[in-house]
Amino acid sequence: MYGSSYVSKSLDPSDSSDRTGPRAHPSGRTRPSLRARLGVRARSNVRTRRGIRPRLNFWARSACRARPGRRPRSDHRTRLEYWANDLDGLDRTILTNLTAQSCSMGRQASRSSSHPASFLANASYSRKRIVPAFYVFGDSTVDAGNNNNLNTLAKANAFPYGIDFNNCSTGRFSNGKTFADLIAIRLGLPMPPPYLGVPKSERHKAVTGINYASGSCGILNSTRVGDCLSLDKQIEYFTLTVANDLPRSIHSKTKLRHYLSNSIYLLSIGSNDYMLNYFKYPNGTNNNLNPEKYADYLLEQLASRIKRIYDLGARKFVVSTIGQIGCTPTCVIRIPYSQKCNEDINQKVKHYSDKLPGKLQDLQTQLSHSIFINLDNYNFSQKIRNSPENFGFKNIFDSCVQGRKPCAKRNEYYFFDFAHPTEATNKIYANECFSGTQLCLPYNISKLIHAH
Repeated sequence: MYGSSYVSKSLDPSDSSDRTGPRAHPSGRTRPSLRARLGVRARSNVRTRRGIRPRLNFWARSACRARPGRRPRSDHRTRLEYWANDLDGLDRTILTNLTAQSCSMGRQASRSSSHPASFLANASYSRKRIVPAFYVFGDSTVDAGNNNNLNTLAKANAFPYGIDFNNCSTGRFSNGKTFADLIAIRLGLPMPPPYLGVPKSERHKAVTGINYASGSCGILNSTRVGDCLSLDKQIEYFTLTVANDLPRSIHSKTKLRHYLSNSIYLLSIGSNDYMLNYFKYPNGTNNNLNPEKYADYLLEQLASRIKRIYDLGARKFVVSTIGQIGCTPTCVIRIPYSQKCNEDINQKVKHYSDKLPGKLQDLQTQLSHSIFINLDNYNFSQKIRNSPENFGFKNIFDSCVQGRKPCAKRNEYYFFDFAHPTEATNKIYANECFSGTQLCLPYNISKLIHAH
């Protein structure tokens, strides 16, 4: 079961022998010593796939369970870093598992001076990757933990968030992985770490992408609940990444330009500009516009910010429409024995989603060598609602979480909380956008990768 590639001295205090080989299991099977099981490097160079995963499991769980205010032991990072550096020979399945387990330590980001995701991202920059990097801008739909470091109530760093993310609340507004996480995995990359969770001294190592997304923020600077990273602020941080951090790892300007132009950039943002701005403050600046004019205004603001990202070297964009806000658990209309979407809200948001493809086409014409994909969240969600059973859902209106207690069959729920999807939903969207034909238009991400 364990093999015989571990050579280690027993750490059993009651064992006074000078045994150098593995100990015998009562069943007769060969079993490694405690030292070998905890990941101390053996003299033999032979390592099995089965032997690598338990070490990362052990150290990731240990760090995740560290008491609040207490830094993870330094050897957590040492062992994770050692095994991460050996990822090059593993298949993509193992890479995905290693990344997910190490990133489960993310909730320590605001308490620790060393974030494992930053060095793992660097260590996993292997031949398995399909693109150089994946950069994420957005709101709580793709936030990976940036809000953990901000003064805001919009946080997801407590149970039941992360119950299916190694049972660790990292700041993701879901029970498990977000859409951005799953796309990164399909690209053969580690899940991009939250920018504010990576120490400044380590950011130059995160060469496979960073997540700048922040819950409760929007396209407009006036959209927010408490402190958050506006899209302007996210682009400001990306500017620092391009100007200060990446040149420390990519020394050639030509190579850096090639790296940026072949990486992929996701923007999933805009819902809060309606929920926390337009609908909430009807007398606010620009909120007196009719829904169609407001959509035009938002799209102009979005386009100007996309141009700034383009000017920094980005060329391949995936931009999401706004989903059917009126169908979220917090907005749905409930009557006895029935419930339905709030179509009044949906129709006001629909202008933005209808106009986004045209705006992206204009940008592609204006910006040389740029390529844009429209992630048609609005219409694809309607397809799911028309036949939820075809997608494995039994509940598309209610939150899986009731009174801070998560439901048992989370894969059967579209929503995990009051507005955010379950990992099951995110997987459907990620798989369809990456290789399908109904969500991401005019072509999917797998075709975007090879587009020039």
